[in-house]
Amino acid sequence: MILIKVKNNIKLFIKKCLKMQLNLYDIKYYKDYITCKIETDDLNELVKKCYFSEIEVLKHYGKNGLKKHFVKYKFDYSILVFIIVSLYLISNVIVSIDIKHENKNLRNEIQKILEEKNIKPYTIALSVGKLNKISDSIVRENNDTLEWLSIYRSGMKYIVSFEERIIKNETKEDGFCNIVASKSGVIKKVITFNGENIVERDKVVNKGDILISGTIKKDEEIKKNVCASGEVLAEVWYKVNVSYPLKYKNVTKTKKKRINFKYNDNYFYKKHYKSYQEKVLLKLGSFKIIREYETKEETKKYTHDEAINNAKESIKTEILKKTSSNSQILDQKVLKESEFDSKIELEVFVSVLENISKREYFEESDINDTN
Repeated sequence: MILIKVKNNIKLFIKKCLKMQLNLYDIKYYKDYITCKIETDDLNELVKKCYFSEIEVLKHYGKNGLKKHFVKYKFDYSILVFIIVSLYLISNVIVSIDIKHENKNLRNEIQKILEEKNIKPYTIALSVGKLNKISDSIVRENNDTLEWLSIYRSGMKYIVSFEERIIKNETKEDGFCNIVASKSGVIKKVITFNGENIVERDKVVNKGDILISGTIKKDEEIKKNVCASGEVLAEVWYKVNVSYPLKYKNVTKTKKKRINFKYNDNYFYKKHYKSYQEKVLLKLGSFKIIREYETKEETKKYTHDEAINNAKESIKTEILKKTSSNSQILDQKVLKESEFDSKIELEVFVSVLENISKREYFEESDINDTN
């Protein structure tokens, strides 16, 4: 079946078709022409007999139509197939294996094991599930050598990390010890696991004072010595000087944006906006389709209260980095402040609840000598 367009002598064309007993389907009338469908085998005879009309083939239907379509656009489809195959190779072919470990001999052994598992360059990338199964099987088969092993894909390469199994001889810790204060403060909470607690809540202690004793006494008589263990939380004070800027850069997006293509760190369109941000829309291995947004920077100024609050927050962050993991800020008081054109300077008194316990060993003879 084909779709044709007929111009000139349209009435005569239809009469001729009726006389020739040729079927016309889906006839549509326009201002100076008609369109209709006919059987493909009738085309040659129709063109020959209806020489008085201008006949143009618009479309082929069925298998013959598909065949003619692909023949007509074969170059376009060839390019499309080439692009799809190229993208598939870019996103699914592994070109290198990066084994990360300091031991060169062990790296070579792992490389041989990986090759036996078909983890090698110029192979099709495996799924995460298959890589995990291979990693687990390698560890099981080499459990005397490996503690763990992981394989993950990064672009067109596998990155292999592993830990060598080292069998350590367990040694039993012995000796006696006290828990002493690592810094001065006011005791707030004592948790004793082993030993004798000798401080009370709200007691002021100095650095080096014994908090939990490893010497167990009863009626002033030493019954035994142990290695004390526990946790002592105390309120500790710090005086901190901080300088914080009053001005900052505010980055916002404009309405300008565009699509770009990126392979590793190389861009298809080299010329960028003066200031921009990018968002990944599609990622195939190292190839990315991104959207670039133009941005603009403005210099703004914090209010007085905003600057002080930000300075306090920076102090809090720095102190918590340097203290124990379960520390918390109890209070912050500004003692002095000075404001200049571009910054504010503060002297702040900070109260922190933190673990001040520290283990200090002693010999049994040291206790006996003091009694």
